[in-house]
Amino acid sequence: MRSITLIASILVLLVGCKTPKEPGALPPPEGDLAYLIGADPAAVTSAQLFQKVLEADFRARNYHVADGVFWQATRTSSDSPPDLYGSGGDSLLFTGDYLAACSYRYGVTRSTADLDKAIDALRGIYILTHASGAPGSLMRCAFQTGEEEKFSSPEHWEKIKAEGFGYDGPSDIDDPFNPGQKFPQMTFYSRVTRDQVTGLVYGLSVFWEVVTTDDVATTADLNKINQARDILAQTIHAVYAKLRADDWNIRDQTGRNDTSSDHIGKDLLRLGLLSLYRKTITDQTRAKRIQGDYEDVLSPIKILGFFPADPFNRFSNSQQYYAWNLRFTRAAAVWITADDDDKQMIADYIRKWLYKSVKGHKNAWFTLIHATASRDLTAAADGVLSLKSWSLRPVPSWCSPVANGWGDRSYDPPNSVDRVTGRADSKVLWPHLRKPTSYFIWQKGPWEAGRTKPVATFDTGTLGLLLPYWMARYHGLIQ
Repeated sequence: MRSITLIASILVLLVGCKTPKEPGALPPPEGDLAYLIGADPAAVTSAQLFQKVLEADFRARNYHVADGVFWQATRTSSDSPPDLYGSGGDSLLFTGDYLAACSYRYGVTRSTADLDKAIDALRGIYILTHASGAPGSLMRCAFQTGEEEKFSSPEHWEKIKAEGFGYDGPSDIDDPFNPGQKFPQMTFYSRVTRDQVTGLVYGLSVFWEVVTTDDVATTADLNKINQARDILAQTIHAVYAKLRADDWNIRDQTGRNDTSSDHIGKDLLRLGLLSLYRKTITDQTRAKRIQGDYEDVLSPIKILGFFPADPFNRFSNSQQYYAWNLRFTRAAAVWITADDDDKQMIADYIRKWLYKSVKGHKNAWFTLIHATASRDLTAAADGVLSLKSWSLRPVPSWCSPVANGWGDRSYDPPNSVDRVTGRADSKVLWPHLRKPTSYFIWQKGPWEAGRTKPVATFDTGTLGLLLPYWMARYHGLIQ
């Protein structure tokens, strides 16, 4: 891999673009945002994109990750780098995504430093599945007890605890990454839904398939990988056992939950969990039983080519675009752990029942998942172009220059009917013209320009670049 110094030295600005402010700064007066209107994603070089990815990696490690758990990054002052974290309601989902990004990066570089990043994110997943003292009991987020002021606010956590889903965990949880040591006491939020389990299954699946003992740099790294894979196997077993004991309903360590999305049905999510779990089992009798369960859940795709509810997915384009992110992520988890004989079947499923409804959306994440599974090089080029577009945005939460009411520029988003029928594709915004988001740009609708003022507190531009970029690099779609 080229050194950061070399990449930085060849980074040049796009023609007609103004130099963006330093990280942390708010945008200048609206006139200076005009350069985004005419910016050409195709003019972004591979070196420029890579430099943006390196910047995103720096920001993720320094502003988003605490004890391996991925949070929103916030700031107390609009002109300083982030120094606080958000509420963490989707931290389990995106810690899984971050684990996948780190794993894919290690798969490309095989460097000790990148291995350590991946293992640190795996440690975050372990905390989110064990810090309650009940192995396999899931939590949305967790931080070291006593640090409430860094994570949203003490008042926020008082409210969550009063609602009955915020807890201070025990202080005697063994740390398997550091034998003989204990984890610090963690304060955590349970009330987990299928959304968060999606990230867990995906992140663990990528780590298992990518972070292997092949091409290991040192004996120390080999030992780390073997230890990490053992911990991962224990983790997925604990999650499976807890879900199965609760009849596939998500329950916390007290047996409670109160969401409308807490059942892991016989669909992509359970399929992905079973697909990974069967790969980690050493007991042949148990492995045979889990393989049978996996085949049972997989059967609708084998027989029909889809799950029965799939034809209605397009309606998510109207009001629930985030659901596409969950479907693609679940399908990607299944594909990466599928047997070689089944990979084409899963790729066909992604193409026919997922990608067809978002094909024109300039969504790098969805497009590159499809391209990875199907080896569709045209889609791969489209996905990379969308990544280059997103890389044009300034790092903080600058608003879209085409937001309604912003100066003399305006954008009229399509109505729900046009979004569902596909007639809205002509109004899809390039990613660098969309509204900012605190977690993951690719789960937001491609027609969302957002508000006219920047959301000064949130930091953006990390996972949206890291995960699809390193996935594409690992699978040879970006050189």
